[in-house]
Amino acid sequence: MANENPKPKRGRGRTILIIIAALLACGIFGAIGSLFTDNGEKPETGRPADVVATELPAESTEPPAPTNAPAPTDTSEPISTARPVATAAPTEDAAGESAEMSAFRAAIVEISGLYKGGLDGLAAQSSAAGSTPALMLDDEWKSTTAIYLGAIRAANDLVRGLDPPEQFREVHGELLVAAEHFDTMTTLYAEGVDEISAGKLDGAAESLQLGNEAIQRATVLMNALNSP
Repeated sequence: MANENPKPKRGRGRTILIIIAALLACGIFGAIGSLFTDNGEKPETGRPADVVATELPAESTEPPAPTNAPAPTDTSEPISTARPVATAAPTEDAAGESAEMSAFRAAIVEISGLYKGGLDGLAAQSSAAGSTPALMLDDEWKSTTAIYLGAIRAANDLVRGLDPPEQFREVHGELLVAAEHFDTMTTLYAEGVDEISAGKLDGAAESLQLGNEAIQRATVLMNALNSP
């Protein structure tokens, strides 16, 4: 009778998990996210598993709150129509940034934080399983790993939902490439763990590397756009 629950072996699978942990520890999402923040502030990173699971961002259906709104008009006196009142352009804030750019900036920072939380968590899970392969049969380890994989998939979906300003179309194109590779990575990783398959874990590591390379290209493009 075939063994339905084989013990994970130390060997190639263990080595691949350690490689995956090393690739995940690169911290590339903090780099690209910080390019979109003011004063070099870093995006939110490294949230605990339970927070990632319960606070996945949902697309807002409400319009963004207006900024720099004029003070309410005193209606006790008639408004003079002799001189037009200067108003800010409806598509720009006081700093001259378009509403479209502000929305894209906020979305990238949110996505970068979600990616980093998921990838950092998956790195920790991979490192632990690389040291103790029996963890791949542990329900708690599997459940926590599934949370981090879900966070990565949610970030991928948010990337696909972006509508970037024209100057960031090429950056977005590389992010879309990364999202496809990361989707493949999460699928192969989950299947590799469930099936104790070194081949699928190897494929997950390859897809992860390809996704990282796309993110690095996006970061280079962003640096070029931010250069004077």
